[in-house]
Amino acid sequence: MQTSAFAGEDSTSGGEGVLSGIHDNVAYSFGSFHYRTDGFRENADQHDDIANAFIQVELAPGTSVQAEYRKRETIRGDLDQRFFEDDFDANVTDREEKDTYRLGLRHDLSEGSTLLMSLVHQERDGDFWLGDTPLPGGSVKIEFPDQSFSGELQHIYRSSRINARTGLGLTDIDAIDRTTIDFGPSVPLPPESSTLDADIKHENAYSYADIRLSDSLTATVGLSYDSIDGDALNDDKDQTNPKFGLIWRPLPGTTIRAAAFKTLKRTLATSQT
Repeated sequence: MQTSAFAGEDSTSGGEGVLSGIHDNVAYSFGSFHYRTDGFRENADQHDDIANAFIQVELAPGTSVQAEYRKRETIRGDLDQRFFEDDFDANVTDREEKDTYRLGLRHDLSEGSTLLMSLVHQERDGDFWLGDTPLPGGSVKIEFPDQSFSGELQHIYRSSRINARTGLGLTDIDAIDRTTIDFGPSVPLPPESSTLDADIKHENAYSYADIRLSDSLTATVGLSYDSIDGDALNDDKDQTNPKFGLIWRPLPGTTIRAAAFKTLKRTLATSQT
């Protein structure tokens, strides 16, 4: 039977290290982070390890590429803090392991005009384990492996009167949720498993502009479009989102802001764009 991580220990440890440098047109960085603690009560333990490698190369004036690899492993118990201090589950373990690969490009088309590109691929493996359920000695395990791809292309325009950002994005997540129920030794039944497809595809486009109407008044106007298609969704979603804002500085040290907008939360493969 699986048990909570690091049971019986009563220590906290951690550390981090970074090596970085610049040589001619190349910048690089290698880092690691380690954290381990028993927490403030039973089954509040955590284990977090991160390793990261990054390199950026300037191919020509105004053109650079970058690549990054990041690995993270986490194990934790029941960390939720509720009203009563003894209201926690001693039989919960949450585990996750992620490998992330990222490639980026920046190219200055002209003065005040920049093109950005970001490509991210992530492989994730994780599970959530709950013991002594549905019967004593039994367990429920939910596994959620997935692979995801995220790509985004953005153009930035800057001038004395207008700053504009226009972009296209795509997130494609290939995922499943697998639930296994073990009834324990008191019930002579084999474990039961069920699998649910949880694929998601999210496409988006947007354009926003900050327009300086005067020295004290700036308007923001924008429009975005989102299209989401997912196996776990009740309905596919297509939505257009208008945005409008004003920033007024009537006096030195005084700023008044107003905004009206509609939005749809982005599907993020790696919690970044």
